[in-house]
Amino acid sequence: MFDKQMKFSVSSLVKKMALIICLLGSVQLFADPLTVNDIADNYFSSHSDMCDNTSLCPNNYYDILWLQVLLNADDQLNINISEDGYWGNNTKNAVKSFQSHYGLTSDGWAGSGTRSKLDIVLARLKAATASNDDFYLSNTYINQSGGIETGTNLTVRVKQHYSGDSTTTLNSYVGFYLSTDKQLSSDDTLLGDDRSTLSASDRDDINTDTISIPNGTSAGTYYILYVADYKKQFAETNENNNVEYEQITVAEPQATPADLSVRSQDISIYFPSVSGTPKVGDEFYVKAKAYNNGETDAGHYQLRFSYKNSSTSSFSSFDGEYDGSGVDAGQVGRVLQSKNKEIDGVGGTHQVQVCVYNTSDNGPTGNDCATKSFTVASDSSNSNVKITSVNPTKIRSSLYPQTITIEGEGFTSGMIVEASIYGDFTTQSYIYKPSITSITNSQITVKDT
Repeated sequence: MFDKQMKFSVSSLVKKMALIICLLGSVQLFADPLTVNDIADNYFSSHSDMCDNTSLCPNNYYDILWLQVLLNADDQLNINISEDGYWGNNTKNAVKSFQSHYGLTSDGWAGSGTRSKLDIVLARLKAATASNDDFYLSNTYINQSGGIETGTNLTVRVKQHYSGDSTTTLNSYVGFYLSTDKQLSSDDTLLGDDRSTLSASDRDDINTDTISIPNGTSAGTYYILYVADYKKQFAETNENNNVEYEQITVAEPQATPADLSVRSQDISIYFPSVSGTPKVGDEFYVKAKAYNNGETDAGHYQLRFSYKNSSTSSFSSFDGEYDGSGVDAGQVGRVLQSKNKEIDGVGGTHQVQVCVYNTSDNGPTGNDCATKSFTVASDSSNSNVKITSVNPTKIRSSLYPQTITIEGEGFTSGMIVEASIYGDFTTQSYIYKPSITSITNSQITVKDT
C-alpha cells in the first residue's frame, strides 16, 4: 500500500517525533528549580575547555548551565542571572564578580584557577545544605570610639553565638577589621582575631583582643567590623549574619612632644695644655650640645657636666651651663662649654657624662644623658715613690727664699715636684712647681722662691 517514498516520509516523521519526545523529557527532567546538589562533585575542574577563552562557550550547554546555577547559589555573592545554558555578557560579568570576590584575576574566563575555586565553593554550598551550623554575633564593644590616634591600643570585645546541633567542639574565629564602610570586603584590614570553642552544649563565648589603628591611616570616620567565622572554616546555614560593627573616628596625627637628649657623638673633650696622652693633674674641658628628637620645639635647658676617674664608681658634677634659646624640633642646640676640670685619681679609663635638663621635655628619660671616655696615662715611674716627711710644712712669705726638704724613697732624677700653697686670707689653693736643688733616692730639696 505504501510506496518507497511514503515509507521514507513515515520513517522521517517517526524520527522527528522521537526527538520531540526526548526534548520534552529533558524539559520535564528540570521542571523543578535546579540546585547545587544537582551538580556532580568536582564538576568544573574536569572540563578544561569550559569558557577559558579557547573555545565557543555557547556550545558547552551544561557547563554554562551548572556555572549559572552555582553563581546564583553562592550566598557570598549577589548574583541573579538567567539559568539558560548560554554564554553572554551577564554570565561573563557574573564570573568576573566571582573572581574578584575570591581574589582571582577578574577576566571573565573560567580558567584552571577559577574552575578549582568553583569546585571549592560547590563543596561548601553542598555541605551547607547538609549542616545546620551557624555563627553570629552580638554585644559589640570598643573602649574608645572618638579621637583615636594611630598606634593607640584599643580593646575590642564581642559575644559569639552558635546555632546548630554539633556535639563536637568547633573552633570558630572572630576577626576584627578596619573598614571604611559597614560591609566586609577584600580591601579591609585585619587587625586581630580571637578563638572560641562552641558546640550544641556550649553555644556562647566572649571574644576579645587588643588592636591598634595602623600608622599612616588618614583622619576620618571608620568602622571596626566584628566578623564571625572570618576564616570561612564552616558552611553555615546563613552566611549573611556574620558581621557586626562599631563606628570610630580617627584623629589627625599629633606632633610628638619635645624630647631633648644628649648623644655621645655630640660630646667633645679638650686638653688645653697637653700634647699626647693626658695624665693625672692635667686639665680638660668639655663641649656638648643637646638634640631635640621630638616634633615640638623645646624651650630653655641646662647641660650638666659630671666626671669620674678610673677608681670611682659614680659621677660627680663639676659644672652646669644654661641655654636660653632652646632647641627647635629635630635640631641640635648651641654648643655649650664646661669650665676646666683637673684630672684626678690614677691612670686608666676616665669618663665624662653630660645630661640635659628641661621642663618642656616630655619625652623618654632614657636618652637624657650620654657619656664619653678618655684615657689617662699611668705614671709607672712614680709607682714606688713614698713621701715620709716634709720640712718645714709651713713657711712665712717674709722668709722667701727658703729650702724645703722632702724625705722618703723611690725618688729619681727627672722628677717634678708640685706643691700647693694657701694662706689664712683665702681658702683657694694654688699649685706651683718649686725648683729642685738636689735629689737622691731618699731626699729631695727644693727652693721655694
